[in-house]
Amino acid sequence: MHRDQVIEALWPELPYDAALANLHKAAHFARRAIGESDAVVVHGGQVGLAPGAVVKTDVECFEAENDPALYSGELLPEDRYAEWASEARERLRLAYLRSLRARGRWEEVVAQEPTDEEAHRSLMRRYAHAGNRPAGLRQFERLSAALAEVGLQPGAETLALREEIARGPAAVAPLPERPPLIGRDSELATAKAAWRKASEGRGGVLMVSGEPGVGKTRLCEALLAEASSSGWTTMRGAAREEEGPLPYAPIAEALDRLLAARPDFALSLTSAAQVELGRVTAASPAPPKDPEPRADRQRIFSSVAQVFARAAGERGAVLLLDDLHATDEATLQLVHYLARTARYQPFLIVMSFRDRPRIAALDRTRSGLFEQRLVASEIALAPLDREGSRRIAEQVSDRPLADETTEAIFGLARGNPFFTEELAATVDSKGAVEVPGRVYEILDSRLARLEPTLMGVLARIAIAGSEATVNELSSLVGLEEHDAFAALDSALSAGVLEERDGTYRFRHPLLREALERSLPDHRRLAAHRETAQRLASAGAAPARVAGHLIAGGRAAEAVPWLLRAAQDAANVAAYVDALGFVERALPHAGSGEVDELLALRAELLLATGDPQAASAYDDALAVASAERRPSLQIRQGRAYLVAGDLASAVRVLDAAEAKLPVDCARRALTRGFVEWCAGNLEGVRRAAEEARPLMEAAGLGPERFEATQLEVLLAHSSDEWIGDVGFALQNTSHLPELAGSVFDAHLCVSEYVLLSGQPYDELATFARDLRAAADSSGARRGQAFAATLLGEIELLTGQLQSAEAQLREAVALSRLAGAAGGESFALLRLAETTLELGDRASARRLLAESLELARFSPIGFHLLYLVYEVMVRAAGAPPEAVAVVEEAESFLDHAPACIFCPAGLYIAATIGYARAGDLARARSFLARAEGTKPLWVEGPRTAALAEARAAVLTAEGSRDAAAAALADAVAGFAHAGQVLNEARARAALSALV
Repeated sequence: MHRDQVIEALWPELPYDAALANLHKAAHFARRAIGESDAVVVHGGQVGLAPGAVVKTDVECFEAENDPALYSGELLPEDRYAEWASEARERLRLAYLRSLRARGRWEEVVAQEPTDEEAHRSLMRRYAHAGNRPAGLRQFERLSAALAEVGLQPGAETLALREEIARGPAAVAPLPERPPLIGRDSELATAKAAWRKASEGRGGVLMVSGEPGVGKTRLCEALLAEASSSGWTTMRGAAREEEGPLPYAPIAEALDRLLAARPDFALSLTSAAQVELGRVTAASPAPPKDPEPRADRQRIFSSVAQVFARAAGERGAVLLLDDLHATDEATLQLVHYLARTARYQPFLIVMSFRDRPRIAALDRTRSGLFEQRLVASEIALAPLDREGSRRIAEQVSDRPLADETTEAIFGLARGNPFFTEELAATVDSKGAVEVPGRVYEILDSRLARLEPTLMGVLARIAIAGSEATVNELSSLVGLEEHDAFAALDSALSAGVLEERDGTYRFRHPLLREALERSLPDHRRLAAHRETAQRLASAGAAPARVAGHLIAGGRAAEAVPWLLRAAQDAANVAAYVDALGFVERALPHAGSGEVDELLALRAELLLATGDPQAASAYDDALAVASAERRPSLQIRQGRAYLVAGDLASAVRVLDAAEAKLPVDCARRALTRGFVEWCAGNLEGVRRAAEEARPLMEAAGLGPERFEATQLEVLLAHSSDEWIGDVGFALQNTSHLPELAGSVFDAHLCVSEYVLLSGQPYDELATFARDLRAAADSSGARRGQAFAATLLGEIELLTGQLQSAEAQLREAVALSRLAGAAGGESFALLRLAETTLELGDRASARRLLAESLELARFSPIGFHLLYLVYEVMVRAAGAPPEAVAVVEEAESFLDHAPACIFCPAGLYIAATIGYARAGDLARARSFLARAEGTKPLWVEGPRTAALAEARAAVLTAEGSRDAAAAALADAVAGFAHAGQVLNEARARAALSALV
């Protein structure tokens, strides 16, 4: 470079001679600092930098060697936005990534490029080959999350690899060694046909019923053996009549064994789902620490269903639930739910139960399964014929038997396989058989041949239960280990007990019942009391302890255990079973226990939506202490509110002399909703203003959403909603927890706003302004809310492409903010948009994601109605739509927690049932939908109600009335600017006229 250029650049303000002197001086100091005499040379009017040296930059070195170790990072990071450097910067970055890939340094590739599917797949394969399948699946989840942030999904190759890794070894249900099944060829063929149907992805329920000893379990075990030999996962659990109605016990038993073999099924769940799973099985990796007084049944059912779905999705699954005549109500409800989820999976649920006596809860479940076409087959096992009886007798005797012997056996056993086996075991060497006078005496005579000491031990085992390990037998029966082993050996050789998977159980429940009958009354009572004491010391379930105390004649002592059993059942949403425990305890409760039991009874009735809940609080109040009365009266006010009796709600709330901050806050909240339903906005305002400071003083958390919702409803009713959202943005941007409840409440009420007639152009302008403010303040919750609102407006007004972009961004923003409710809602509206674009398969997948998030969201009791509404509309045919409605009904609470959100589901259900030809159900849902009409003074919701009414009128054959209703719907949708809904209603009207 010419020296004058250097002088001009460095010392433009100096005279030339002074600047030239500075140049020579600077060159001298530079040479000294660098340590090279020719580092800076001033000669011949030129300034040169090391003119004799060979200079290489780090970029040249890296490009020459292609060695990632020579890559020193981003090119010129201080000039990141200089256009001239951007092309070279990207070229070098891509070259660096290529060099990492060539050397298999996939972790570094992912660090540089989080959405690189090839790198993630390579890491997934590496983990899988090392035997660490969970790590491979977690790598897939990381990729999915990274792609979701930019609105993408994993490709087909990655998904296939994920399925390959997820497909672990089959879990196999324990089966005892059995001789070949005899005389059940046609029944086994029927069972296999149900299994083959499930293998085609059309799962369901196989029912097997019959009298005791007819071979229900043997047939089911034969099916399990067939499925296991074909590589399917098999699971089993059984109800235990002697253990009492323990909520979910058969399913917990199946889950325990399944997760012991395949813990990855639970590890793949979300942390929230793992906690809910922990309410059912201790095998969950995240058992609940502090169960809420009222658990969420939806979440429990969903977490259990997800585990079974993972097992079924891998290689198919068969679940045997044995002896369901002895199970509890909660288990039957969960079985019903699992049956619905099995409808489109390779998942067969086998239910076995005695056909007599009839059990009301079991009959209801069976009827529901048949009505919803979830039963693949039903097998009513009949006794064997003479030939089958003869073959079993000869199999047990291990030799041919004379005709008179087999005829004598058949004459008493009447073809019952179990009694046939027991009689055949008495055949002596001459072929003679000892034939008692009555069939049940077969067991008595068989047991009478045992040693008296062994008989006593077995009787105590029978009292304690039907299944136990060696250690459990030692502690429950009070035997030393060597004595326990000796007793087990004798019982096994006598064919009374059998071993299965390290557990010993009676070969048949009838043997246990016979042993229990063999004890004199006084000894049986004493044995039950002793067993209760041992179970209590061992930390057994309270229901088991209570059952033995009652059987031992100590019902009063059982009351505290029954109360604990009721509370435990309520903690897992088994409300009907909890009520059963309370009802059993009340007749025996003392004065200090009745008040607790009656209060719990009222709470349980309210939880189930029972119309008798309010009067149950009267019973509780009659014996309550003065300190407890206010909280009970406030809960009674809530019960009256749910029942729609506003006058009684006001009466009991006025009578509640609340003094504690927590009671005062809850009374104000309840009063606020009563006033809202009564249309008294000034009363709502007073209640909201009273509730907020009281909540802060009481430290209430769960009620925060309700308080915010009251305030939001009030703001909308006063035309202040838009300003209220802006205020919320300013005041919660740095308080994530508060922002969650505030924006969740606004999300719910925004639905009301969108459907109540407010102009969409005004709302769109507000949404854009809100987004700009949220971007400015970095309030991610506000960003997500604004994107969701704008996307929904664009969906309603028919701008599908821009709606899809907005909603995809809303999903990503909600996920980054940790807003499960917001993400679920954005996914829901994205699914609706995708459905309108004609992609039903993608819409269903998005709805499934939304549904799972909704179940575990703080606003799930709002979202689930909205999700199911769109699921009904996304159904391909009327029967499928009806099935979705039935699933929603059984899954949602009897009493809706929100007065707005259920309306859309009611409308969709009306149309679904009308198209399916079920007018009674269609009219029922139409009545519910029109019951919400006072909430919608004007706007598109009234148009939707008219469309639902038209569907019913069309099904009834009232074409003119239907056309008039559709004309109203067209006009209403058009006035609101809902382009797509208007087009749909107009098409229906054209088809009608």
